[in-house]
Amino acid sequence: MKNFSLNFDKNEKHDYDNEYEFKIKLFAIKHNYNLFDDKVIQYAISLKNEIIYSLEKNSSKSDQIKVKYIEWIEKYLDAIHENLIERKMKISTIIKKTQKFCLYFK
Repeated sequence: MKNFSLNFDKNEKHDYDNEYEFKIKLFAIKHNYNLFDDKVIQYAISLKNEIIYSLEKNSSKSDQIKVKYIEWIEKYLDAIHENLIERKMKISTIIKKTQKFCLYFK
């Protein structure tokens, strides 16, 4: 997995890790949001929750792939959190309240 880029030029071509990175960044661009805006964070969390609800809760290949996407979204949110700390910006309460799912699933 490549490093998360929290800065992006809306007119620049991008290489995305997966469909969820594409969806999150497209959402930000479409609504003219910054990647650390609460609305973008909420959207990323909603994508994670959709994946969680779609799990069959077995060891199927499908569930294993979904868990990888959940982990990716959690790492993405962690990167945003760390970036906000480094910039000494206000930390969204949405990020603070988000629980790690994958730690309990494995």
